[in-house]
Amino acid sequence: MITFLGNEPAQMFLGTLLVWGVAALATYWLCAYVLLWAFRRTDTDVDDVILGVSRRPAVLVVTLYGLRNALGAWGPALPASVWIDRILWALIAITLTHWAARLFVDVLIYYIKDFAEQTEAIWDDVLVPVLERLGAPMIYIVGLFFALQFLGIDMTGLWVAVGGGAFVLAFALQGILSDFFAGLILLVDTPFRTGDVIVLPDTVTKGKNITAVVRSIGIRTTHLFNVQNYTDMFIPNGALGRSTFFNANRPTTNLAATVGFAAKRQGTNPNKVMAMLREAVLAHPDIVGDPMPKLKALPSVKGLKKKDEVAGTPSKKRAAYNRLRAEAYVNRRLDAIRVALHALIVKIKEMELGGLDAQEVADLSGEYEKILLQVGLRPLEQTGRRWQKTQLVADADGKTLLELLHNWIEVWLTDPNLFPDDREILHGEWDQKVRFLSTRLANLYDVIHDPTGQETRVDDMVQDLDNWLDESFKRTKVMWQEPQVWLTAFNNTFIGFNVRYYVDNIRLEHWRRPWRVESELTKDVMRRFKVEGVKLPKAMYRSGDENTQAGVFIT
Repeated sequence: MITFLGNEPAQMFLGTLLVWGVAALATYWLCAYVLLWAFRRTDTDVDDVILGVSRRPAVLVVTLYGLRNALGAWGPALPASVWIDRILWALIAITLTHWAARLFVDVLIYYIKDFAEQTEAIWDDVLVPVLERLGAPMIYIVGLFFALQFLGIDMTGLWVAVGGGAFVLAFALQGILSDFFAGLILLVDTPFRTGDVIVLPDTVTKGKNITAVVRSIGIRTTHLFNVQNYTDMFIPNGALGRSTFFNANRPTTNLAATVGFAAKRQGTNPNKVMAMLREAVLAHPDIVGDPMPKLKALPSVKGLKKKDEVAGTPSKKRAAYNRLRAEAYVNRRLDAIRVALHALIVKIKEMELGGLDAQEVADLSGEYEKILLQVGLRPLEQTGRRWQKTQLVADADGKTLLELLHNWIEVWLTDPNLFPDDREILHGEWDQKVRFLSTRLANLYDVIHDPTGQETRVDDMVQDLDNWLDESFKRTKVMWQEPQVWLTAFNNTFIGFNVRYYVDNIRLEHWRRPWRVESELTKDVMRRFKVEGVKLPKAMYRSGDENTQAGVFIT
């Protein structure tokens, strides 16, 4: 107790209250001015956020504790002193609980999200929304438990009641619990992440196949968005966990499609029709293929979107020409980088046989830095009083991989078929890939400059980087994704053909891109048939329906 005003209860109460009031004002002044001034001069914003969240709770905790301390001067003489003390402790517990919940949501979850974006792991992207949804309620439940304890409420009976009712609840809610644990299994197995496009079979939807986008994985249900009729769907986790579905985002966002065509048997040269179909599918700009052959075939396509003078958008053909050229430059630079990586692997294998000495490490470092310059990065040494580290920073050069990638994406965004939302999708997808690339290059830079203990593994690490560039970053040429044309059927009246191709990104145009591409390709093929005099059978229809891949035309 503070006795500078005297030893009487009232004097000790006022003295203690005055001191704690000054402490509360000092806490507010420290948070609102001194720490705020200091934290705004740091490079990170985490301290600013923590300070913003903590200022009021800290002042309130000091005030409540000071009030409790001051009231203690009256002792038992104060009416209901025991209950007042319990209430003040309960209020302190509630304040600390709210403080902890705010720190969890505004600081911890925020930076976990940022960390998840920097890593290539899938589990953290799925786990973060669950933590965001469950973390704060759990903190409040624990805080409420302590507040009730401070109020003197015996929680033993409550726990006994909860334990006794757990069996009954588990039996009554076995379906809900099954969905809950199925959701946990989905989080562990990570068959999809938020934003992935999945195809649900009729065994799940109890109707027709449905293409949907994953919004979130909840405690009991998974939230999906049906791209065919633009509605939200909520499917029990148990039903998803027991079903077989297709993830259209893996291994890439390219979507395979098959369109069938037929020509009248009499007077039709199959080789001529197949050549015509190859040119048609190669000429469409949104179908995956080698950019150079596509540039040559592009002038032959008709029926694409025209230039819009009012909106200021170029024609589809002009935008496609610019995009394919920009992609060709990206592929050329990426191929050069991979050739340099292969040469580096050969050199490391030759040197590592007898161990790497200082000169060999310097030679390898010089070769690797040349590769970094092709990517568009350069090492920057940063030093402090007692530390030194190297960071890879962007090197401005219009011919580097990063600059060419940026130009390719910006040219791609001039496509008149794209929606405003597609800008965020393309930038988000490729910004993430660039972050992953930079992280891998930085880790490999550290190993090459100091391979102590890992001399025999450096070549494997470079090979891993080369494999990742091909499998996860961008493939410059994929033979099995090139458009294919087959003769599939014939009889006395018709000859059937199948065109197999890949649409470049299923997520664009609100997931409607594959349907538009199929429509434009079909119209262009019909035009070519008419120009070349290829006749169609009299009565035709498609096998299958719009819920499956388009089948061949049959009579």
